[in-house]
Amino acid sequence: MKMEDKNNSLIYVIGGVAGALLGVAIAHVLVKTSETEEKPIQLSPQKGLQIGLQTVGFARGLLNLINKV
Repeated sequence: MKMEDKNNSLIYVIGGVAGALLGVAIAHVLVKTSETEEKPIQLSPQKGLQIGLQTVGFARGLLNLINKV
């Protein structure tokens, strides 16, 4: 295995772990907020799509920022 392949694998692992941790943290805050306010979590398909598109936009902006450095 070449050094470049090892570096790429490490980047994938770090990115995957960071993404998973971020997802778990956001879910935790969502559940705790729901419990505190004593309201069930209500997520419509439209709201889910909106969140997904905003997430893609955030990722695209982050990648553009990194590529400009």
